[in-house]
Amino acid sequence: METLQKVFLAFAILSLPLLVEGASPPQLIYKDFLGGWGDFEFAADTHWVSGYNGADYDFMKESGWTSPPNSDLWRNGVNLATENDSVAVGWFRETGSNVNPGKNIVYKLLLNEGTGGSNCQYFALKNTSAGNSVALLESVFPVDSKQYNIHPGDTVLFHVDSIRMSDYDNLPSGASVEYKILLEWSDGRVNEKKLAPSSVPFSAEIEGIPTSGETSLIVGIRVGVSSISGERQPGVCVDGAHLYIKRAGSSDFEKEVVPVPRERKINTMMIFFDANKHDPHEIAKTYDSVMLQQESHYTFAQRLKYYNPNIKVYLYESATITDWRDGYYNDSWYSNSPIGFGWAIDNHPEWFYSYPQNAGVKNPPGDNRASWKRFFNDGKTPLNYVFSFEYQNSYCTRLDDPNFQNTWRERTVDKATRYKLDGVFVDSLAEVEEFGTHTTDGSTVSVLNITPWEVQSFQHSVFPFLRASNLEIVHNLCTKHYGTWLGKIYLDPFWKPDDSIPEKYKSPNYKENSPEVTADVFFQEWAFFRHWPVNGVDMNHYEPDYWRECLKDIETVVEWNTQLPDNRKKKVHMLVHGIDRPGDPADGIDGWIYFGFCSFLLAKNDFAWFGADQKRDLIGLFNLTEKLGDLIEPRNNHTGVYADATLQTRKYSNGTVVVNGHSTLERNYTLEQDFVEESGKRYSAGTNLTLKPHTGRILFNPPQNPVESCGNGICDSSENCNSCPVDCGVCPCTNCGGGGDGGGPPSGGTGGGVASQTSSLSTSTSLQITSTTQECTSGESKCVESSAGKFLFECVGGAWKTQKECRVGCTKVGVGGECKLETNETLANAYGRVLAEVNSLLADAKAAGLNISAEELDLRKASEFKDRGDYSNAVDALEKAKKSIQEKLAELPPQQLLELSQQRIVGLSGAALALIFLAYAYRKRKRREEEIKNANISSLLSQKASR
Repeated sequence: METLQKVFLAFAILSLPLLVEGASPPQLIYKDFLGGWGDFEFAADTHWVSGYNGADYDFMKESGWTSPPNSDLWRNGVNLATENDSVAVGWFRETGSNVNPGKNIVYKLLLNEGTGGSNCQYFALKNTSAGNSVALLESVFPVDSKQYNIHPGDTVLFHVDSIRMSDYDNLPSGASVEYKILLEWSDGRVNEKKLAPSSVPFSAEIEGIPTSGETSLIVGIRVGVSSISGERQPGVCVDGAHLYIKRAGSSDFEKEVVPVPRERKINTMMIFFDANKHDPHEIAKTYDSVMLQQESHYTFAQRLKYYNPNIKVYLYESATITDWRDGYYNDSWYSNSPIGFGWAIDNHPEWFYSYPQNAGVKNPPGDNRASWKRFFNDGKTPLNYVFSFEYQNSYCTRLDDPNFQNTWRERTVDKATRYKLDGVFVDSLAEVEEFGTHTTDGSTVSVLNITPWEVQSFQHSVFPFLRASNLEIVHNLCTKHYGTWLGKIYLDPFWKPDDSIPEKYKSPNYKENSPEVTADVFFQEWAFFRHWPVNGVDMNHYEPDYWRECLKDIETVVEWNTQLPDNRKKKVHMLVHGIDRPGDPADGIDGWIYFGFCSFLLAKNDFAWFGADQKRDLIGLFNLTEKLGDLIEPRNNHTGVYADATLQTRKYSNGTVVVNGHSTLERNYTLEQDFVEESGKRYSAGTNLTLKPHTGRILFNPPQNPVESCGNGICDSSENCNSCPVDCGVCPCTNCGGGGDGGGPPSGGTGGGVASQTSSLSTSTSLQITSTTQECTSGESKCVESSAGKFLFECVGGAWKTQKECRVGCTKVGVGGECKLETNETLANAYGRVLAEVNSLLADAKAAGLNISAEELDLRKASEFKDRGDYSNAVDALEKAKKSIQEKLAELPPQQLLELSQQRIVGLSGAALALIFLAYAYRKRKRREEEIKNANISSLLSQKASR
C-alpha cells in the first residue's frame, strides 16, 4: 500500500481550501473517524475492559458499572478519571487476564509531552512478575450499511502520527517487550503490525477490510511484556490518531469539509443527538446547538466540535431524581439526573414525597416500572414514593430543599465541566398541581402540590452556581408564555412579586428575579402548536391564540435584551413538536414542520433558535434561509394582513414569508409582486394565493438572471448583451436620448430614463425584434460574485453599470446579491487577507527572478496607509500590487510556472496552492478576453468590408 504521505501529496495538488468568515478556513480533507478523539487532549471518565477476575480486586466497588459480579467473563466498567488513572475521551483501556487493574497498569495523560507541546496518552505495565501480560489502548466503531459508518468491503487505514516507547531496553535475561498496532474485527480476525521500539517519535499505520457480516471494528495500540518484575515499567506514548476510509470500489480515501460551512441565516438547535443514529458531520453542519440524548454519548461533543468549533453542546439533566438502578440495586454510572436514586433513598429520604397513609393503592393500574424498581435497595421493602405516571422512572422531588439544591448543582457542574460541555439543559423544573392517587375505596386523595415558589427557589440557588462555572443554562418550560404570571415568575429577569399570583399560590417565599437567577436560554418544547390525545388518538392541535403567543414570546426576549448587558442577554429555543397523522403529515409545504418553520421566520431574530423534533434531514429546509436573505423590515404586523391576526407576513431581502395560523379556515393573500415558490411555481402580481389552515409559504423574488454561466466575468459564446449584460455589457442604447452607435463591441451605453435593448430571437426568418425595457430602478445596487471576482453594480439611467470590484465581498452568489458596506473593521480584515496573498505572490515572483521593485513600493505605501488607519487606500495599494504580480506570473513560460507550483507543494500550504491556481485561472481568463477582442475586431472588419 502507498503510505499516506504520497496520498497527502496528491491530495494537496487537487484540493483548494474553502474560506469562510469568522472561523478557521474549512478544507476538503480526509474523513477521519477519530477527528476530535485522536488528539488525546483530555479525559473525563475511564472506560475499561479487563480479563482479570481475581478476588483481590473489587470490580463492583471500583467502578460505576460492570458485568455481573462473580462472573468468569471479561469485566467492563467506567471509573472517574484521576490524575494517575485516565484514558482520553473516545478511547478505552483493555488489560489481560493476569493483569490486576489495581496493581499492574498505568494509564495517564502526559501534559505538554505530545506533538507540538500538546498532550499525549501514556500507558504501561508494571510489577508483572511472570508470564505474558497485555495492555491496550482502543477505540471501537460500528460496521454496518449506514451511509456515514464503515461498510463491509471498505478499506480502513489506522494511522498514528506519533508513537514513542519507554523503558524497553536492557531487559533482564528471558524478559521481553513487544509493541503492536492493530485492527480487530467482530468475527475475531486481527490485522496487526509489530513496531520496533524507539524513544524517538515515529508514525505507524495499518489497514484492513471488513468482510460481510462484520458489526464492529476496534483499532488499538498494544504493549505486551513477559517475565518483567521489579521497578521496570515498559510503556508507550501515542498522539495524533486517525482512522481513514476508502469506500469499496473507490481509488481514493473519502473526504469531507472541516470545519463545516454554515449555510443558513437562522440559528438552529437539536434535542436528543443520538450517536447510534446521527452522523456528527451532518449534525454539526445543520445545527448551532445540540443536546445529547444520552449522557454516555458525552464523548461525541468533541466529535461535533471537531466539525463545528462554534457549536454549543448541552448536557441533559432532570431537576427531579430518576431511578436508573439495575437488577442488583446499583445506580447507573450514566443517567439523566446528577443524583443516583439508590443513593438518595438511602441517604436523603426526606427529598421525596410519600403517598399518604390512606392511599391504599401504591401501584395502581398503568404502573410499568420493572419489578425490582418497586422496592427499596434491600429488594424487600415496597417503595411508597410518588412517581410520574408519564415518565415512571422520575420521582417527585422537594425542589426547595437546600441540601438537595446544593447536591444537584455541585454534581451537575462536575459532570458538565469534566466533559467540557457548554451548558446544561434543565428539564422537569416546573410546578405540579394537585397530584393525586386513587385509594382502595375508589376516591382520589391529593398527594402533593409542587408550587411555583419552590421552582423559583431552585432557580435562585442553582442557576448562579452553574453560570459561575461558565455553563449556559437552558430551562425547559413547555407551553408557558412569557406574559403569563407563571412565565414571569420563571423567566422574566425583572419580575417582582405582585398581585398577579392566584390566591391558592400566594406565598411570602417568592423572591425578586434578576438576570443572574433566570436561565440564559428559554426552551419552548411545543412551539406554535401542541398535541394531545383525543379518544385515545394523539393528534396535533392548532390554536390561533397559542400560535400568536409563541410569536410574542420570541419578541419578548428581544425587549428584555434591550435592558440587559451583553453577557446576560437571553435566548429562546423554539422546537416544533408534532405528531404525524393522516392528513396532517410532518413533511411537505403543507406539513407541520414547514408551518412551524415559516411561523418562526415571522418573528426570527438574532436571539431565537429553531428546531424540529423529528428524525428527518432538515438541512435543506434551513438552507432556504440563505436564499431568502436578510430581514428588511421589523416585526410590526401583529394585527396581521387585512386586519386578520391569523394571516401574517414578513419581508426578507429576496422574498416574503406568509403564514395562515388559523386552525380551521383558509386564508387568501394577494401578492403585491411576482413571486416564485420553492417548488419553482411562478405567481404574478395580483394573484390571490390560498393558504390552507395552519400552513405557511416562502415566496422568493423572481431570479433576475436565469443564465447559469452569466456572472462569471466572461462573455461566453452562448451569451450576449441582452442575455448577460453583467459579462457582455449593456446593449447599445437606440432610443434613450444619447446613447451608442449600435455597431461596436459590447459596451454600456448611457442615456435617459429608459434603456432600449435589441434581442435576437432564433426563428426560421431570423427576425430582429426591438423592445424597450427598463432593467432597473435608479438608486438600486447589486453585487455579482463569480470566479472572476466580486463586482458592485448600480442602476444608472435604468441600466446596470459596473462601479467597482468589491474588496469586502458579497452576501450572495450571483446576480441579486448585496454588497456589504465597507467599514474600517471589514477593510482591516480585507487588508490582512490580501496582504497574505501579496506576500505569497512576492515569494513566487522572487523565485522566478522577476523585477518586483514597483510592487514592493506599493507594499510599503499600503503599510503607511494602514499605520495611519486609512484601510481603504491600504487595500487599494495591495490590490494594485497583487494584480501586477499576477500579470507578471501569468506571462511566465508554462514550464517555469509548473516548477513554481511544485515548489509550493513541498510546503503543503493550501493558501499558496490556491494562488498558483489563481495564476493559471488569470492566464486562462486573459487568453479568453483576447479571443473575444480579436473576434470582435474581425467582425468589425468584415462589416466594414461589406459596406
